[in-house]
Amino acid sequence: MAQRVKVGLIYSYDENWIGGTYYILNLIHALQTLEEKDKPEITIFTDNQERFEELKHITKYSYLKFENFNLRLNRFQTFSNRVSKKIFKRNIFNTSNLKNATVDVLYPSPLNINFFHKIKHIAWIPDFQEIHLPDLFSSEEIKNRYKSHQNVARNADYVVFSSEDAQKDFKNLFPKATCHTFVLKFAVTHPSIEQLSFKNIQYRYKLDRPYFFSPNQFWTHKNHIVIIEALKIAIEKRPELLIVFSGKEFDNRTSGHVEKLKNLVASYKLENNVCFLGFIPREDQLLILRNAIAIIQPSLFEGWSTVVEDTKAQGNSLILSDIDVHREQVKNNVTFFNPEQADELAEIIIQDKRGFKSKEILDYSAVVKTFAKDFMELVFKASTY
Repeated sequence: MAQRVKVGLIYSYDENWIGGTYYILNLIHALQTLEEKDKPEITIFTDNQERFEELKHITKYSYLKFENFNLRLNRFQTFSNRVSKKIFKRNIFNTSNLKNATVDVLYPSPLNINFFHKIKHIAWIPDFQEIHLPDLFSSEEIKNRYKSHQNVARNADYVVFSSEDAQKDFKNLFPKATCHTFVLKFAVTHPSIEQLSFKNIQYRYKLDRPYFFSPNQFWTHKNHIVIIEALKIAIEKRPELLIVFSGKEFDNRTSGHVEKLKNLVASYKLENNVCFLGFIPREDQLLILRNAIAIIQPSLFEGWSTVVEDTKAQGNSLILSDIDVHREQVKNNVTFFNPEQADELAEIIIQDKRGFKSKEILDYSAVVKTFAKDFMELVFKASTY
């Protein structure tokens, strides 16, 4: 039997960007669909063995190993790197253990490390939001992102994008990049929710009537405000409308953003029409998503939306902001609207809910299998070029 290819995956649990955590979970689940002989040996690089054991239990992947990996540098190391970068054009400290890693490829390689070529490095750049929405970033953040992306362009073996749209941005920004590029459109795998009672969920979260659902992190670019503005218009004709939000109520770039949204709801007297659930268990979120009238994703910018993939997998309808990546990601069961036009969204949610129930059936298991096969194609290319 041929030796299994060895893949290193960097993993952390972060509720402030839970999509990144789910990404690795979904990748391992997808690789589980491969024939036994094609499954890679996976080393999980993480600084928390308890999280590794959870990952192992959830995915039930047979070829999973743990490697202790310091995901973050301390303040002294960070400061020393800044000085070294200015003087010697390189970092003194890198995150631990990578040079001794016994893997063929590492994914996703940290964007700002000194790449070394004992192993092949595959970086992942989810999006270039700072280019399209610079007002949401400090000048320092924009500069640091550019330097990290430039480091990838010059020194990584491969860089992955989740959409053609993001790859286009990269090629425009770094036309002389020496790294190879690869578009890997991810898919999701969900825990079983068949054993859960939706009536219990309704009672727990006080969902007393049909609702629209928007499960997003509360970052400014997710554009929750357009939903609130649309609801203010729509209740003139549909006073019973209910909008349900879930997600971590924190925006590290915009202080007071969540409070501003809640104050707006109060000023419009929409307290009986809006539910803020906060960060809730994944299974609860999926059951609420499955039973919603439709899912509203109003983002001003996306790299490749986990919410959209969740909705496709659960077979529900989508109401999406009309941005390029959403057009790339969804072809069926979708209604698009201008994310800067609340009245346009209002007209959509005023429609009778039955208008969202004529759905085309998607064989999402095939999407998951494609994700796995595409990833292994990437691994093969990176390890053999």
